[in-house]
Amino acid sequence: MDDRIEELSERAKARLAAQREAEATKQREFERSLQRFMKGIEAVIELEGERPVLRYYASDGRNGCNPVKRVRHGEWGIKVLDRYDSQRDETGNRGEYGGWRLYALIRGGFCKLTRTGTWSAWQAESNQWEATVRQLTTAEVSTEMLECRDEIEHALVVAFEAAAASEEHGS
Repeated sequence: MDDRIEELSERAKARLAAQREAEATKQREFERSLQRFMKGIEAVIELEGERPVLRYYASDGRNGCNPVKRVRHGEWGIKVLDRYDSQRDETGNRGEYGGWRLYALIRGGFCKLTRTGTWSAWQAESNQWEATVRQLTTAEVSTEMLECRDEIEHALVVAFEAAAASEEHGS
């Protein structure tokens, strides 16, 4: 019985080592892919990019004066993943903003914005949120967001295609 347990343990260890190696290989391939995209990202962002919003405030006043204020990131980027969401409270008329977004930045690297805030459907109440910013390298993105690889690469391809198309059509 002891021999059987030892054999099974060794097989499990070998399987675990193979899984870890496969995961590490996927992560390295994803990082190389991101690095290739980032080499050409500057022109794409100049054509298709935006400065990410870090803080948002809007009120819905009765007098027609509905100020909207936005504070933007200092660097231009393109949105790669959008996981922003909102939740309703039990009344359905108020709620919370949450979620996160990932942007590729013009000078290289990425930033992840994590949003928190509140919203209201009631007149004269405000909708507001703020995002905390976390700078990420391609290595960090490839490690922390490996499960999102297909979405990230697809979003980058779409951005490159849009930039090429806008250039072809002179817009």
